[in-house]
Amino acid sequence: AGKRELEEKMAPVPSEDETLAQMRKEQLLAVAIAEPASKALVNAFMSMLSDGLESVDPASVEFGEHEQVLGTAKLSGAANGVLSVRLKPELARELTGQALGLNQEDVGPDVIKELIGQVVNIVADTMNSNFASAGLNCKLETGEVTQGKRTPRGGATKGAFEPLAFQYQGHPIWFDIVVGS
Repeated sequence: AGKRELEEKMAPVPSEDETLAQMRKEQLLAVAIAEPASKALVNAFMSMLSDGLESVDPASVEFGEHEQVLGTAKLSGAANGVLSVRLKPELARELTGQALGLNQEDVGPDVIKELIGQVVNIVADTMNSNFASAGLNCKLETGEVTQGKRTPRGGATKGAFEPLAFQYQGHPIWFDIVVGS
């Protein structure tokens, strides 16, 4: 504990210019993720659905501890972040069936993972393009889609946090976007 305290005391204190530059970068990150990510998400889901996607207050969406499909993508570089989407398996199956013109009973887990992964990558690619336009070059890492029991979402501890929530025919769709430098 003594060594850590000594290291913290000896750590350089950022200058006012460095602090302002960091604040500006965080503001750019917040602007780059909020509205464009929301639009990209809506566009991705609207291309799969004829109608019925409704934006809702994130505080009104509760998943609890039940089975969920979770898709994630990561950005690294000038900005680091994680983008995730979660939805109930029955909705993921319905959306996949609608998008591909298949009966729900013909939609297996691999097809669901592929489609949800594409949606996550579309939104992450939009974020990455917005970061590049703001001078923040990042690398988009390959996304991952899993299914299992998840605990209720937790808030971000660092960086800009943007929760987005939607409903489709009463089913919640949750997007978390956490970006920091």
